[in-house]
Amino acid sequence: MLKKRSECMALLFIALASGCISAPPQRPPIATPPAGEGLRPTPSTPSAARLLPHSWSPTGEILAFWTWTPQEIQVDFLYPPGHLFFYDRTTGRVCPSPVPVTYPYFASTLAWMPDGTALLLSAENQLVEFTPCRDRSPEAVRDLPEPIWSIQRAPHHRLLLRTAAGTLTGVEVSTPETTLILSGERSDYLYDRETHALRRLDGRLVAGSFSPDGTYLAVSDDTGTRVIHLTTGKVKAEATWQAQPAEGAPGPDLWLSNREVLITAPVIGGPLILMPGKGVVRGAPEYLGMDCSNRVCRALGARSADTYHLLVQALGREGRDVWYLYHAESGQAENLGPLTDPHFSPNGEWLAALQDLNGREASAAWVRSTDPPGREPLVFAPVRPHGFLAWSPDSGRLALHLEDGVAVLQRAGEWRRVGRWRTAEYESIGALWSPDARHLAIQGVSPQAGGDNALFVVAVP
Repeated sequence: MLKKRSECMALLFIALASGCISAPPQRPPIATPPAGEGLRPTPSTPSAARLLPHSWSPTGEILAFWTWTPQEIQVDFLYPPGHLFFYDRTTGRVCPSPVPVTYPYFASTLAWMPDGTALLLSAENQLVEFTPCRDRSPEAVRDLPEPIWSIQRAPHHRLLLRTAAGTLTGVEVSTPETTLILSGERSDYLYDRETHALRRLDGRLVAGSFSPDGTYLAVSDDTGTRVIHLTTGKVKAEATWQAQPAEGAPGPDLWLSNREVLITAPVIGGPLILMPGKGVVRGAPEYLGMDCSNRVCRALGARSADTYHLLVQALGREGRDVWYLYHAESGQAENLGPLTDPHFSPNGEWLAALQDLNGREASAAWVRSTDPPGREPLVFAPVRPHGFLAWSPDSGRLALHLEDGVAVLQRAGEWRRVGRWRTAEYESIGALWSPDARHLAIQGVSPQAGGDNALFVVAVP
């Protein structure tokens, strides 16, 4: 048992077993290799044909992840049910879920409470509450009144309900941080974790994106977007559009301010910004002076302080798509050139992307502040071409995908590399930061045909 956790750079391979385990004495739970080196992971028992980091607890102490065995994949290649496990970073233990829980392909079957308690929707249609790797048995098990297919934390203190009669009305939630939404075959429910009260709603809750001040909800379907006032249920703005599915699935609509929402669907003629009481603004001709009337001009947005920025992809002069950065506070737009997979930082103050280098596509990481306009980017190379970039929740760190592992950049005045970790014979294919930005979960896959997956957890100094 560890008495004190090391703050050095570290790499951990999680080996799976049928119950809670700790690493054997000759291999400490957290190993501390020198910078630039890594550990050769021990093969898992039983081996996982597929392994996926799912989510960190709000406390950052527990990582939930899923595994699939080769046998499960042979039975159902597309949607094997999988097995839920939890990794406790403070003890190095790996613990299975106390009940079978189906992987959430299209809906959520795991919800975290602020104190690190997990609520699970079991395959037997029960709501199970327990603290991973702390409780030997669930703290509470509740039978549910009908088949439930999804559970999730209430996203806001005021929700929008479409009643059985078809009207829209607001629903107040006094403690959204400890209230669950349960979606069933016939009804939606609100579950209060503190009182264990289950309230059946007369209708269905409407999913959408809440404005920062909680006044409006933006709701999109396959052909349009509406902005609805949460108190009155009245539609305050509406836009119809034609999407291009080949451009990929949209994320949630993004509020750029309390009164401006960016429609994230791949809209022909977009990007579109919808404003309550004012209608729709076509961002390309209005802000950038360009014509996107017969094509999809992809757009990303980010709020920062009292302003926002837009990234818009459009056809450049040489026939290649380029990205333009629009600054709302000044109305200025700048051509950033051809970039691959750009990402705003969570606080909207930084921008990261991949760019071509020495004739190789997307082989260098590109980082700059969103303001002021014209700021020269920093370039870090080489990285894995078309690899991943992962911002930490606090926007202070950025994980880079390398050919043989992962590197982490940290901002301390200027951006600099603070560590590099090799994942041995496994190719890293994704990374997930803990809420406190101190740990990074890395998914690795063997390049050999039929090879297994591996999970690494890095303690970043």
